[in-house]
Amino acid sequence: MIELAWFRWVAVGLLPLAALACGDGEPSDGNGEGGQGGEAGAGGAGGGDGCVVVTVKDLRFDLQDDVVTGYLGAVDPSIGGDLPDQFFFQFYNSSDFMGPRTGTFDLSAPPDDNFGTCANCILITEDFDGQTSQRFFFQSEGTLTLDRDPIAELDLAATVTGLRLVEVTLDETLASTPVPGGACLSVPELRIDYKFVPPGWTCAAERYEDGAVCDCMCGAPDADCAPDGGLPIEGCEAEQVCVGGMCFDTCSAFDPREGCAEGVCSVGYPDDLCYEDPSAVASVGIGEACPPNTAFCAVDGSFANGLCDRYGRFDEVCRGLCLSDADCDAAQYERCYEVFFGLSTKGVCAPIFPPEWTCSGAGYGDGAGCACECGAVDPDCVDRSLPVTGCAAGEVCVQPALCAMPAPNDTCATALPLPLGTSSSTSLGGVDDYGTDPVDGDCLGFAVQGGPDVVYQVDLAAGQTLDVMAEAETFDVNVYLFGPGDASVCNATLAGCVAGEANVNVGEHLVFTAQAGGTYFLVIDSAYSFDTGGEFTLTAAVD
Repeated sequence: MIELAWFRWVAVGLLPLAALACGDGEPSDGNGEGGQGGEAGAGGAGGGDGCVVVTVKDLRFDLQDDVVTGYLGAVDPSIGGDLPDQFFFQFYNSSDFMGPRTGTFDLSAPPDDNFGTCANCILITEDFDGQTSQRFFFQSEGTLTLDRDPIAELDLAATVTGLRLVEVTLDETLASTPVPGGACLSVPELRIDYKFVPPGWTCAAERYEDGAVCDCMCGAPDADCAPDGGLPIEGCEAEQVCVGGMCFDTCSAFDPREGCAEGVCSVGYPDDLCYEDPSAVASVGIGEACPPNTAFCAVDGSFANGLCDRYGRFDEVCRGLCLSDADCDAAQYERCYEVFFGLSTKGVCAPIFPPEWTCSGAGYGDGAGCACECGAVDPDCVDRSLPVTGCAAGEVCVQPALCAMPAPNDTCATALPLPLGTSSSTSLGGVDDYGTDPVDGDCLGFAVQGGPDVVYQVDLAAGQTLDVMAEAETFDVNVYLFGPGDASVCNATLAGCVAGEANVNVGEHLVFTAQAGGTYFLVIDSAYSFDTGGEFTLTAAVD
């Protein structure tokens, strides 16, 4: 059995109050239902090329997150045992296909010729139990035509012709490798006309996003109910609005204030709303901690003058409402944090520094100096030219707000000789000098290197091979090589980088044979800006 736990993706739902700004019909989980998908013709016997002919039925929306939009169907007839065989049709966000995902695509051409890189992917799993599968089959031939963009619209209007799938293995990076002498499957022309309907939709499917009416109280938000959409509303009383699939009375939480006949008045977009669920109201005042799963606080009559903070400091303390920084207490270093993410200035007043900050609020982000070892990172510490407080003479401040001595080999100009054999060192105290703006994808595939880096230099003759293994336990180490030349060959764009390795959360093994003799610079780095660097082990040899 092949473990498939890493193959499944789960879409993440929004926080409860985020529904105040919704109405776009985005799914909140991967259990969507919807219209009937297309089916291929009869199958089951061996095709002309020796492949088993199968059909696809009951195709439906499966999931969407920031990486993938997926659909799931059944395979008929069964190609394995008693467990179901699944047809996964997935569309990944990819720099190879910018703009709307419509048009015609050759499924046998890069990047779609391998499951590890594909943007338009078809995978059939044999005897899939939700976690494991006996065998995988991935596309080797076929043409896909998309009439609508499934990523943007979630509707799937597609035609697949000449689809052939071969048995493959998948490694830990999801790269697919055909099995020598393995089985193959053939799917006759497949026409799919699938209309997405969100999970929980209780009204007629054809009423969802029909472009004519905002259908409210249908168990899930209708995409036609976007704020200021202008469509008539069905399911609500005449003066009500539909937000997040529910009907609300409107009010005004700011001057001139207008309260609610029932419930409490608090912020909404575009209208302030009357919230009638008493379990969402916390009986606490400004500055006090809200109980779990509550949203509104500091109630005075029918007005909730505060929100439980999930917007500024995320500490669920009751914070007062605001429209601008002027409504907040500057003496307490407060600012107004918007709750509708650019749609409106409505927000809550909260201190500018995070809850973990232990120093004076006056020193956080003041632009005058880096306050170190204050429990949280001072944004001023990004600028190494500013004076540092909280550290000993000569030390610098590194994430997460720790004092450390500067790395002696922070740049190519100060690179240390590469020690051969096995050695240990640290990148703590290094600055992010290189790989921050990659424009040359030959080295690391445009992967930004946002962590602190240190550098070693090594002289290689033409034909000599450098073999380096880098390992670290406290950060995700990456390695890359500049040269040959002097220190000026090193840069933030990775132009001039001749080799690199940047796999996720594993050690890196770089092997490079020099075409030209000279000095090369080995950079020990990390992709993540939140990495502090730290101890690492190098094993290096030159042959």
